[in-house]
Amino acid sequence: MGAILPHSRLTHNMDNASFMQFFYNLLLILEAPIANIPQLTALWNLLKAAIQRLDNSFKWPTKATETKQLKELDAQRDGILTIMFNLIRDSAKYSVDPIVKASAERLKEIADNYAVMRTRNYEGETSLIINFVQELEIPENLEHINRIGLGNNLTALKTKNSEFETLYISRNQMEYTHVISGTTSRLRKGVVTAFGDFNTAIEGLLLMETDPDRIAELHSIVNNINAEIMKATAVLDRHLGTTASGDGSSTNDKEPDVIIVLPDIDNPAAPDMPPQAPENTPPAINPDDLNPPAAGEH
Repeated sequence: MGAILPHSRLTHNMDNASFMQFFYNLLLILEAPIANIPQLTALWNLLKAAIQRLDNSFKWPTKATETKQLKELDAQRDGILTIMFNLIRDSAKYSVDPIVKASAERLKEIADNYAVMRTRNYEGETSLIINFVQELEIPENLEHINRIGLGNNLTALKTKNSEFETLYISRNQMEYTHVISGTTSRLRKGVVTAFGDFNTAIEGLLLMETDPDRIAELHSIVNNINAEIMKATAVLDRHLGTTASGDGSSTNDKEPDVIIVLPDIDNPAAPDMPPQAPENTPPAINPDDLNPPAAGEH
């Protein structure tokens, strides 16, 4: 498969949470393989920077009963993650049982890929925990989990994350204002543009590349992107009640969901004013990643 599936309908209609989860999934899956392809590094960094700017644009309330409950649930799931990560690490390092040690080492490989979870904002951490739990629930990994005694912790993590997600969605439905933010709308377009430029570069490399190993790497990246597009499109279709056709279009396209932004209760501001950083701030990115493209570039 050499072409990336059409995705304009998908990125146009997703709500903010689904939009961020889709791109967080891509960052998680593609970071390692992209590191091996220097020709894609610059565009990959621009895409990451665009996602970071959008991530930082969301406003978070600081006064509400629901906010207190969210903080408590967030602390609880972070506590469970700490226990799981520590036990996995210690078992991999110190266990004298070779079978337990081997299971812990395999789980550590998985956990290391999710070490950034607790540095993400609420939406990002929630989506990454969902992915983390799903990966650990694969039968062969679940066997490792039970072998080192983390079965109950995994269940508790899944439960607390689900409670957090349910409350977060409910709170947003009650408190978000149905106003399109110029900042958020513009930054979403920036992410989509950077993603399109990145995809174009991959397809261009596939046309020019002659090294079989590099071609295989590029095909793997394309396949991973397409898998995420298909997964997110299936979720969107269920949400909109439509059936996607083979070309990525829909037999019943609708207007995009309203992009909604939660007002800052403590510090109301016009939509286009720079928002305050979210409470669960993502790690800083290299300033070089934020350099805008030269004139005439996208």
